[in-house]
Amino acid sequence: MAGQRELKKHLIGIQTTGKLAAAMKTVATAKFSRLSAINGKVQEYAVRCGEILKDFGNEALFGDIRGGDGCLYIMFTGNKGLCGGYNSELCAYYEELEKEASHKLIVCGKKGVELCRAKGIKAESFTLGDTPDYTDAGRLYELIAAEHPKYGTVKLVYRNFKNIMTQTPTVSTLLPADMDCNTDNVIFFPSKEEVEAPMAIMCLKARLYGVMIEAATGVQAATLMTMRNAADNAEEEALKTKTELNRIRQNELTTDVIESASGANNDFYS
Repeated sequence: MAGQRELKKHLIGIQTTGKLAAAMKTVATAKFSRLSAINGKVQEYAVRCGEILKDFGNEALFGDIRGGDGCLYIMFTGNKGLCGGYNSELCAYYEELEKEASHKLIVCGKKGVELCRAKGIKAESFTLGDTPDYTDAGRLYELIAAEHPKYGTVKLVYRNFKNIMTQTPTVSTLLPADMDCNTDNVIFFPSKEEVEAPMAIMCLKARLYGVMIEAATGVQAATLMTMRNAADNAEEEALKTKTELNRIRQNELTTDVIESASGANNDFYS
């Protein structure tokens, strides 16, 4: 059985851990609130841009450059751990996908890159902050355009944000975009040649930005829940340790009183 000294050290460690978890929970709450507000505004627009992109097709994006037969996977993870199984479960989901013979993986998120290396998955890194902005979508579009001659199909692997408790791993096909290509009923001004390409690129960037924000929101939601659980567990464990410490103190005090009383009785009868 642990003594008072060991229990006191254990209690200090638990209380320190609880304070750190509570501080990280506060930070994650602030980040989640900000990203959740952005995500709510962006998603409907991003989804609609994805639908418009299908109307334009690949030609509007890449001109006469034909896409290759390979598939480019882009996976969105967090930059840090401490978010439960968010990153590891997404990597496991990617491993289980039926992949094309020629494929390449690009990981947006430092933690995802670390996990892929640990699992022996060949992947390239794409730097993405905790709060992505539209310029990040532009950089990712340039990378997709550079890889297009070899990888004509682009699939996004991320966790679909449903609510603070649920983020479901999913894969979404971004390109090719000419599955339902039809601009017969679209009026272009001043001309189709001047409008079509910039509009298609803008829609592609908007779709990428929507996924970036959705993934970032999910990361902060997972971090928030993990830190909340850690803080609650630390508080519960600290309470148990205090109870055990008080019990030991009470036992020692009772023993001292009994020994003192026994000594007094012996002196009285001697």
